[in-house]
Amino acid sequence: VRQRPYLSDLSVHPNHRRMGIASTLMFESESRAIKLGFDELFLGVASTNESALIMYEGMGYTALDYFSGVGGSGEREYVQLLRRSLGKQ
Repeated sequence: VRQRPYLSDLSVHPNHRRMGIASTLMFESESRAIKLGFDELFLGVASTNESALIMYEGMGYTALDYFSGVGGSGEREYVQLLRRSLGKQ
């Protein structure tokens, strides 16, 4: 079985959004994945989180699939699986 890095539940407090914090955390996650020898990073995002999906798309992530998960409120929600190649950035 091939190991793949998967980032789950990245969240920034509403009072601190739109300050580049999520982008910085993503950059650090990608850098760590590269240092560990990975050439791609996967993440799950609630399909209703449009602002996060737009940000990740702008960072080069592509949608692969959807799956059913449990959100922070305990309710069932659909999660979009995203992937980004980390080679030659």
